[in-house]
Amino acid sequence: MMENNTGVLVLGHGSSLPYNKEVVNAVADMIGKCNGNTVVKTAFLNIDTPTLHEGLKSFEGTGVNRIVALPCFLAPGVHTTKDIPRVLGIEEGDNRTMVQLGGADIELVYAEPLGADPCIAGIACRRIGDALNNQSGMPDWAQLWEQGMRESSWMDDIAQQANSVNEYWDDQSPRYNRGHDAYRSPVVDRLEKYIETTTTVLDIGAGTGALTIPLAKKVNKVVSIEPSAGMLDYLKNAASKENLDNIEFINNTWEDAKISGQYDIVVCSHALYFITDMKKSLQRMIDATGKYLFLMIGVHESNDRYGDIWKIIKGTSYKPGPDYINIYNLLREMGWYPEVQIITTTMECADLDEAVKLATSHFDESDILAKKDAIRSYISQFIQQESDGMFRWKDSFKSALIVVNKNV
Repeated sequence: MMENNTGVLVLGHGSSLPYNKEVVNAVADMIGKCNGNTVVKTAFLNIDTPTLHEGLKSFEGTGVNRIVALPCFLAPGVHTTKDIPRVLGIEEGDNRTMVQLGGADIELVYAEPLGADPCIAGIACRRIGDALNNQSGMPDWAQLWEQGMRESSWMDDIAQQANSVNEYWDDQSPRYNRGHDAYRSPVVDRLEKYIETTTTVLDIGAGTGALTIPLAKKVNKVVSIEPSAGMLDYLKNAASKENLDNIEFINNTWEDAKISGQYDIVVCSHALYFITDMKKSLQRMIDATGKYLFLMIGVHESNDRYGDIWKIIKGTSYKPGPDYINIYNLLREMGWYPEVQIITTTMECADLDEAVKLATSHFDESDILAKKDAIRSYISQFIQQESDGMFRWKDSFKSALIVVNKNV
């Protein structure tokens, strides 16, 4: 969310045809809906109105003290690097200046074009699907999610290791409980500005308490839903050690859990992967919150360390499941305008042995033992000891925090 005193000026090229202006105005409207009270205006370089100067002038009397000029262009070019900055009075190589509006000095910040971004790729996939289907509607993102998870290497491995997903996580709970504190996760910090001592939270797929425990220390009540009895036992023990009596525990899946009323915040962190009817489940999450829904989910990366370790242990290439793009597009299909924040976390450990344990926590122990030397050799390339004595991965692990604001 942007500060209330920041305005956004969405810049389009302009055209003798109406479509360019319609799209730029629609994008500006969506930005406004995503950012609450933010003042959003439009302006055009050529042909269409308002002009760039008129667009700036339209902020007079709005109370903003800073304007971000966003070029609604895909890639940098002559217009975005020379023409627009020249009209706005921004020096070459800089992205800021001061402008006078209504007798006040206003900071003008010039943003980069949209560029290569996973969200753009998601839109491109939709357009490809539209073309192949010869229709203007979106692909069935819920079906694509279900298919992607069904075909993923991880789900296939779970099926081989256990009779059910819950049985798998019951078996994993000791190693998982050791591992989740090793990640420097800023999720709770991101939620800080949304919570008060009176806040109620619903934590879906709570695991061993990575979010439930720190949130329970800050809010009025947390209801934790966790289908794995093994995971829930660790969560209950952690709550008891912290003397927290404001947590309600529900041992069930999200689809079957019985809840009543609404919660200020609903959070589901890395627990969407085992949901089959995603659209129905997301709608239930949205219905369960009166204010915000927070979803944490993985981001596919080119430096896939997990995939490399998988190949060492299994001898086959790793096929990941779907990532946050599917969920983002499904929420858009459902009529919401989610905000996406990419969060980086760093895994830390006391030594190489602990790094191996954490990085291989989802694998069968007999498989790990057979390839232990190769795994140690691989992981040793990517961790380093820092001044506090702890070992940390050189790479950051990325997750997407998707925020749905019910009041937008």
